[in-house]
Amino acid sequence: MLPVLIIDDDKDICLVLSRFLSKNNYEVDVANNGEEGLKQLRSKEYALVLCDYRLPDMTGVDALRKIKLLRPQTAVIIITGYSDVKTAVETFRYGASDFVTKPLYPDELLVTIQETISKNEKRKAGEISSGETTPTNGQSTRKSRDSGPPPTEYIVGKSIQASTVQRHVELIAPSDLSVIIHGETDTVRCPGSSPS
Repeated sequence: MLPVLIIDDDKDICLVLSRFLSKNNYEVDVANNGEEGLKQLRSKEYALVLCDYRLPDMTGVDALRKIKLLRPQTAVIIITGYSDVKTAVETFRYGASDFVTKPLYPDELLVTIQETISKNEKRKAGEISSGETTPTNGQSTRKSRDSGPPPTEYIVGKSIQASTVQRHVELIAPSDLSVIIHGETDTVRCPGSSPS
């Protein structure tokens, strides 16, 4: 049974998720605030952490950053009642594996958990097989995606605004969130062309 930690101050959600995941062969521990969750992470390794975005003692992002310092290889899914892109981008920036919104549907959440754990295991196996070293502080050294421009068939803008949009797209891409990019039409022109 894979160990899962739920960090949420809503005791009803914790109870429902704990019972549901236990029936689906997960070993579930519960913490009702960020510090309690971090304490459990110090003493035990988890395959996955489900962490509420709004905790009584810290934000989900604060908890996420501390989780990733303690257990960089642990997958983290952030749970929130507020489905906005800014929050999702922020959580992905700090290492969240996925982002789900309330109300939670147990069967859908189970699929998300299974996929997240599977992807995380494959990622860890890939890092080990590629000869990646793990320093003594427990954090793995990753190959930086910023080491050079990724090969692409698409036209990518070079402006600050285009770079910002591209970073947000890369952060949101692993999730199932819907995203609308809006702006004025006809903003791209070839050098030397006159505005229409």
